[in-house]
Amino acid sequence: MVLFHKCALGAFFCNYLHLTINDMTPQETSRKPQATPPPSRSVLVSRLNDATHLTFTVAESAVLLGISKSTASHAYRRTGYLTDGVRVLRIGKRCVVSAAELRRALGMSEPLAE
Repeated sequence: MVLFHKCALGAFFCNYLHLTINDMTPQETSRKPQATPPPSRSVLVSRLNDATHLTFTVAESAVLLGISKSTASHAYRRTGYLTDGVRVLRIGKRCVVSAAELRRALGMSEPLAE
């Protein structure tokens, strides 16, 4: 493919861009960082029974509730809640769920402080 440019500077940048993009591997061209998966359900239940653990992410809450992360995110965006009585708190860019509200929704008792 031959490209015609009106000036030499345009040809330089076009050739530079072509060379740098073609020299990159697919991993280098993707800019979106990979998210780490949430911990297993058993690990999250032990955290839920810990009185010092106060909040969970939306992804962790979805695992505890037995729903997918996308379902939890859609529910939060639509209503501000994951399910009845479990609201999502937005702190800057971070969205967290109160452990106490999760325990209530799952029918668990409050853990004893040690």
